[in-house]
Order: sequence, then structure tokens, then C-alpha cells
Amino acid sequence: MAATQFLTGNALTVKAWAKKLYVQAIYDSYASRFMGSSASSLIQVRDEVRKGPGDKVTVGLRMQLSGTGIAGDDTLEGNEEALITYSDAVLVDQLRHAVRSKGKMSEQRVAFDVMAEHQSALSDWFADRIDSAFKLN
Repeated sequence: MAATQFLTGNALTVKAWAKKLYVQAIYDSYASRFMGSSASSLIQVRDEVRKGPGDKVTVGLRMQLSGTGIAGDDTLEGNEEALITYSDAVLVDQLRHAVRSKGKMSEQRVAFDVMAEHQSALSDWFADRIDSAFKLN
């Protein structure tokens, strides 16, 4: 009888683990304090390329209004202010790093979980890269 088996080296397993690491690295970074999905977030998290293919996200930017406004009952019509808008494009790419264990026997010689330490070290490394990209540390 045939049985479906997913081993440690299976590409699907690696993707699930990598996604978990990325999320943890984001939360561990100092930059995460400024991240959010709203327009008022200092660092705006965009998800356009998660929903479909693409390698560039173009974002519209609106400047703050600078007019002084109209006081009292003075005429508002004819004193309106035009919006000033710009755009910026962000190219999507990947940054990867890895650690490797020599093998099961090497892992058995120490009193800690080597794979857990690998994951923690990669999470620390990635959180530091995120903070360095934002020049926050």
C-alpha cells in the first residue's frame, strides 16, 4: 500500500518553516513598532504582490495641505486648494541566508536543540537586516 510522505527536505516543508521565520523576524525587529497597514503608519506594509504576480509596487503619495484656510464667514468658493500627489515604486526582491548542521550525530553531542538555535539565529539575523534597511540601529 502506498503512503504519501513529506520528509524534512521537501520543498513544501521548507516554505512553511521559512514563512514562520519571516514573521518572527518582523516582530523581533525594532522597525516593527512603526509598521502597519493604514495610511497613517510610518512604515506602511503593502500586500499587493501576495495577492497576485508582480515584482514592483507603485504607491501614490499625497502631500499635506498647506493652505491657511478661511476664517469666519469669508467666501470659501474660489479659495480651494489643489491636492499635490507623487508616486514611488518599490521593487520586490528576496534576501536569503542559511545555516547547516553537520548531521544528527553532531546535534546529539550538545544539550540543546540545534535546529531551534538555527531558527533563532536566522530570525535574529533577519531582524537585524530589517532594522539596517530602515537605519534604525
